[in-house]
Amino acid sequence: MYLYIKIMYSIPLVLSSSVNNGATEKSEDGSTFTINLERPIIIPKEAKNCWIEIQSALVWNSVPNILTGVNDKFYFTYNLTPYILTLEKGQYDLEYLNIEINRQITSLGLPNNLILFRGDSATSKVVIEYLDANITIDFTQTDTFRELLGFNSQILSSAIINFQKGDTTARFNTINYFLIHSDLVNLGLRYNTQYRQIVSEVLIDVPAGSQIISRPYNIPKIPAPELIGTKRRRINVWITDDLNNRVDTNGEDYSFRMTINYVM
Repeated sequence: MYLYIKIMYSIPLVLSSSVNNGATEKSEDGSTFTINLERPIIIPKEAKNCWIEIQSALVWNSVPNILTGVNDKFYFTYNLTPYILTLEKGQYDLEYLNIEINRQITSLGLPNNLILFRGDSATSKVVIEYLDANITIDFTQTDTFRELLGFNSQILSSAIINFQKGDTTARFNTINYFLIHSDLVNLGLRYNTQYRQIVSEVLIDVPAGSQIISRPYNIPKIPAPELIGTKRRRINVWITDDLNNRVDTNGEDYSFRMTINYVM
């Protein structure tokens, strides 16, 4: 008669996109990075089981909704004179969008609050209010932030009415939650019917510009049988939105703490 004793081993890791902390091959938008380990991760071929657990993650809620050269322009005409405003890349809400637009308008010597963006809480739409009847807004240009406000491609004019409501709901919150992926696993967490090498879901529970500290209550055990009998010196990581689009981290680093567990 033989008595077998199972022993669980854990390899703790903190993976960070910080170049100062050893991340390499970091993408320009900050979404992807690689870690080259000085001491490899080795899972013995005799291991009977192997899985990954993500204990925590730190992600900044700073993904910009205004991007340079994409949707950073505002075209309008006042008293037959055309103007073009350019916004700096960043994550804007309705309040800060109003502040920046009004700051640039008054710097041109034009009246204060010439154009205002108001929120309609009943419909989640944006209402544009005009100070007088000599204003037009050109939303036909492809590099405007019209989709952010919920307006279709069109020319708006205050000569008809002193306010206009958006065609669709505003889309300032372009991301519902973050997904962290890694090539440590071939499958990862199932995303509906698909596997995308997801190792963690990070819910957005802080205001714009703040750091999310994610500590899941029920930590899922992510199967990683492909690690058994292997030696890993290189780990690739990337972060996406809920639509699996890689996100622009706006210069901020993200990290997560994990353990690789196996049983002998």
